[in-house]
Amino acid sequence: MALLSRFAANSSNWSSWSEPAAKECSAPQQISFCDDQPLHHLLMGKVFWLMLLLCLLGNCMNLIIYHTQQMRRFMAIQMLSAKAHMNTLYMLCLLPHALRASFDWAQSGTIDALFWYSWPYQIYLVNVFGCCAMWLTVLMTIERYLSVVFPIESKIWCNQSNLHKAYWVIGLSALALQLIYPLNRVIRPLDCRNGYVVFQIVTRPGMAFAMYEKLYTWLNLLLVIVIPLMLLVYMSAAIAWHLLVLGSANQHHFTMQKRCVTRITLVSTVLQLICETPAVPIFVLAALYDSSVVHNPTICVWHTAVYFMAFSNASLSFFVYLIFSERFRILVSSKLLSGFKTVRKRSCKGLKRQVVNVENDCYKEPLTGTEFTSLRIDRCQRAIHSSDSKLAAIDMRPSFSSETPLTL
Repeated sequence: MALLSRFAANSSNWSSWSEPAAKECSAPQQISFCDDQPLHHLLMGKVFWLMLLLCLLGNCMNLIIYHTQQMRRFMAIQMLSAKAHMNTLYMLCLLPHALRASFDWAQSGTIDALFWYSWPYQIYLVNVFGCCAMWLTVLMTIERYLSVVFPIESKIWCNQSNLHKAYWVIGLSALALQLIYPLNRVIRPLDCRNGYVVFQIVTRPGMAFAMYEKLYTWLNLLLVIVIPLMLLVYMSAAIAWHLLVLGSANQHHFTMQKRCVTRITLVSTVLQLICETPAVPIFVLAALYDSSVVHNPTICVWHTAVYFMAFSNASLSFFVYLIFSERFRILVSSKLLSGFKTVRKRSCKGLKRQVVNVENDCYKEPLTGTEFTSLRIDRCQRAIHSSDSKLAAIDMRPSFSSETPLTL
């Protein structure tokens, strides 16, 4: 979802927008941008760094689990993996906003100017990755919907060739739809006569750009918010109806693995609905008027909260899966125990090497002298006995095999 603050759709007041000189603002004390409010600085500052840490940790764990032998053969899991990549890139593209909110750099400084002049390209990437993540959620829900409702037809439609074609369509469509940011956004420096410059985002003048702006606003509302959410609601309800209401009569083809994948998909879909639905009023107001409506104090609070929910959706999926999916918890614990076994094997091999070294050290020197021989043999026997005890304790521990098949 785009950050709409500091935006003014009507650029008629600055007809000479291409001039390099900064314009003037006569009443700097009345300028109040949404991205300068305390709530925005809190959520995009300190809270964002926590969410970014959770995003990196959670999505890394997601990718590890998705690539296990039990999971990676499902197409829905492949799409979830692609979505995890998109969410991570989405969060990384928000780093400049978090840095600006966290550090009080000078508004008239070079860093602030660099931030605002690169703003259209930052938001372009944020919107592209966000749009791809939304439609990947729709795509994997469609795959689960076909698998549940039309199991025979799904074997024909859901294949790797069609999946790759869908990836290309989603990616190219997102890149084309969001091109308005580098094409129709101009950064205007406003000289406020009190030692600093305020940067404002305006559109280019002309009827063609105005029509382009209005068309984009409605297309963005429909293609990125309304239509995907409607599809998610319908297909999630249909899946739940077939699984919970119709019962086992229509589930003879449904294995435990498929149930687990379907449950994870539904959890991801519900999380997407919860986090993205509140954005609908903001986009409707932006389509009816213009994006500068976020400067209204009430709408600014709503817009900031919606933006926070958007990057929460990109960060918390792993932890939501842990809460609502028992099979996912089993997979995670199995993977962690498998990693523990690998570490244990390595430590055991190292200990065995120590035993061999002790034995070699005990008998590599000639035994001369009765007292020396007695002391040396006694010392070596104690060392070997201690090492054997450690090895026995390790071998008596229960082993966890990553090769054991997991029933989902």
